[in-house]
Amino acid sequence: RSELDLIAGIGPRRRRLLLTAFGSLTGVRRATREELMKVVGAKAADAVLAHFAAVAVTLALVAFGA
Repeated sequence: RSELDLIAGIGPRRRRLLLTAFGSLTGVRRATREELMKVVGAKAADAVLAHFAAVAVTLALVAFGA
């Protein structure tokens, strides 16, 4: 399983496209909206970015004991 499986609108086909294009989950995480859009379209790109933004906020809250 991949963290990408947790993102609405990212199924096996798009997961494979993302990992092929960016090489790894870290590569997907570092990609810009424009780069993501070229691979999976605007709606899926926004879903990927929203997911990783939410993860970052959660990790920050945990780090600061909130």
